[in-house]
Amino acid sequence: MPRPFPLRRPPAAALAGALLALAVPLLAGPAQPAAAATQSANLLLNGNAETSQCSPGGWEETTVPGWQITSGDPVINCYGVPTGAATSTPGSPTKGTAYFQGGSRGSSEMTQTVDLSSAATAIDAGTAHSTLSGWLGGVGASTDATTVTLTYRDANGNPLGTSAIGPVTAADRGNTTEFLQRASTTGVPAGTRSAVATVDFGLTGSANSSALADDLSLTLDTPVTVPTLAVPPSTVPGFDHVFVVMMENNNFSRGSNTVDGGAGVIGNAAAPYLNNTLVPMGSLLTNYHAGTHNSDPNYEQIAFGNSYGRSLETGNANCITDPACTATNNGLGDNLDAAGKSWKQYTQSQTSNCQTTGSGEYGPDDVPFYYAAKMKNDNAYCQAHWQPLPQLLGTDLQSTATTPAFVWADADSCYDMEDCGVGAGDTWLSQTLPTLFASPAWTQQRSLLLLTFDEDGDAAPGGFGPGQTNQVMTLAIGSQGSVKPGYLDANRYDHYSTARTIEGALGLTATMTNNDKWATPYNEVFTHGPAPTNDFGLTDAPYAGPLDQGATSTATVTTTAATGTPEPVTLTAGGLPAGVTASFNPPVVTAGGTATMTLRATAGATTGEAVITVTGTAPSAVHSVPYTLAVNPAGSGGSLVSGGVYEIVQGTRAMDDPGSSTSTGTQLIAWTLHGGSNQRWTLTQNTDGSFQLRNQVSGLCADDSGGSPDAGSPIIQWTCTGNANQHWSVLPSGGSYALVNGRSALAITASAASDGATLSQQPNTGGALQTWSFTKVG
Repeated sequence: MPRPFPLRRPPAAALAGALLALAVPLLAGPAQPAAAATQSANLLLNGNAETSQCSPGGWEETTVPGWQITSGDPVINCYGVPTGAATSTPGSPTKGTAYFQGGSRGSSEMTQTVDLSSAATAIDAGTAHSTLSGWLGGVGASTDATTVTLTYRDANGNPLGTSAIGPVTAADRGNTTEFLQRASTTGVPAGTRSAVATVDFGLTGSANSSALADDLSLTLDTPVTVPTLAVPPSTVPGFDHVFVVMMENNNFSRGSNTVDGGAGVIGNAAAPYLNNTLVPMGSLLTNYHAGTHNSDPNYEQIAFGNSYGRSLETGNANCITDPACTATNNGLGDNLDAAGKSWKQYTQSQTSNCQTTGSGEYGPDDVPFYYAAKMKNDNAYCQAHWQPLPQLLGTDLQSTATTPAFVWADADSCYDMEDCGVGAGDTWLSQTLPTLFASPAWTQQRSLLLLTFDEDGDAAPGGFGPGQTNQVMTLAIGSQGSVKPGYLDANRYDHYSTARTIEGALGLTATMTNNDKWATPYNEVFTHGPAPTNDFGLTDAPYAGPLDQGATSTATVTTTAATGTPEPVTLTAGGLPAGVTASFNPPVVTAGGTATMTLRATAGATTGEAVITVTGTAPSAVHSVPYTLAVNPAGSGGSLVSGGVYEIVQGTRAMDDPGSSTSTGTQLIAWTLHGGSNQRWTLTQNTDGSFQLRNQVSGLCADDSGGSPDAGSPIIQWTCTGNANQHWSVLPSGGSYALVNGRSALAITASAASDGATLSQQPNTGGALQTWSFTKVG
């Protein structure tokens, strides 16, 4: 129980004096007495967390106006959330309704840059002093704590010194939930022209950081221009139509979530259409994060600018047909209606208009707008705005007049990559989107496609805590040259950014909540003018691959002459892990030519997965594509030779075609290594970086039971087809490798450490029965 307020709070004057006496300057100059600081207004924008849509639940992201999120997901919570501070929690006497908390993605950080150049004369004369202050705290006995650091920088951005406040420890708080004020007054170093405030929220083991902050302030004792908080500008151009497709429950890439082991979609062998066709067509957002778990609140963040405190942890995340879960603010549909814009949502496997009951793989929450009150209360309105997907593909897309201005079109729970895997979803995209791309709305008007995922996870909802980044793939593709093709945008975005982008694209002036109002739209992906007269396309094959320390690997980079006169294209690679270099032969090609990219890793190269950027630069255009690189320990077999013959070994046993069977459907086993041809496999690399495994005796390929997505399905040999269920990614696992299927994203697993142990596919946990090494024998 919190201690009575009088025992923790001295009179205001005594408190102010004590705080200034305890101020600790760090590298920035001598501490100053209180009399030296007749302070300016607060130079930190939204230091009190009140310009926001605060979270009432504590487990979902919010927009954080004025601040840049640089790691994790610091959030703005409402006082009273179950995970943090109550309205009665001791703290700032000027506190409002909201405060900052560390969030549910591990330790987190946010920054803000303050322009101090208007005070240059006093700063350079040595007479300017800054006071950094704030109310910092934590929850109960949690050791999570907040630290605020101010870094002074010169005109070139070079650091000149720092000051800091915090942390407030659990002992400082008496193991109660409480905010305590901390302040530091220091001299501003000569030459300072800006200062960067960095707020670090620590996390020491739980899933949700208990580090708290409120009423953060930076002031100077000399005249200085005080900044004004402004809504992030939108330069999103106008479109006739916007299409949203939301897939489900997959990581951005294998390395984006370090906990669940999911293969992700970027670089995944099971998604050739997405990686080879769609990504080069548009702009890939490489730092996009979903809002929470489970699914529905993420849909609501786009459709309503709000997730209403709902999440996996609150127990009411997916409640679309419950009247108690009806949206309490106008949503995107309401604002489209008010602007006179047509809109519809469509779902695969839906059998009737406004179908509110699930059936098979269809669920009423595969699209979000039934959360709106008007959809629930007006059946005719619902019938007109919620229809089966064939209505879009077979009828509405046939003319520009019948194509709604806004379309939300989704697969069912099988083909959205949730229940049936990445491969099934990739197939659905390849069969569905060409109809859109051939429609009059696409070929004759300006249309925008936003392809995203609700949340990360390994074909299931992701979790909370360190390593659970909730980073998902999002791709923008535009008709009429409106979106940059082959472009990688590294700015941080989220579902509220998508809402803001839709609003800008369709000319909506009304926003839904402060979340979408203050979100940053995808400004950078749009061309804002005619396409280049001379343009080219860029692809890489494979688009993913392993590389051992001390070894090399190669990929082919292909350019195509798209329009105009072919120009010289200079090839480069960025985002390489430490110890890895890239070279191209030739380094410059004429559009339409190809080059070999060679990746070299030193013996000490940093291991792990990285999504690197391959860029082609011509006089008239620049395009990029991702390459997913897995750097593995030396000698692990990651630099496998396509066409080479290998024994695939686990301890003293090898992957074996039992009895040298030549029958399709034979389940593979593990057997003591004996050097026979039935234990030898020809590895052929696929264009996505994965490998086909062909047995030397049977001539058949290792197969995940015809494409089964289910854990426990046997690994068999079957006629080689080249399909994703015969693609095996070689992934580092405890010094050896896991063999992960391109269709199911499950790993080849022996049933026991004994002769005759059968092989099946199971979730990749890194266990000893899932790790293999490769010995080249031919």
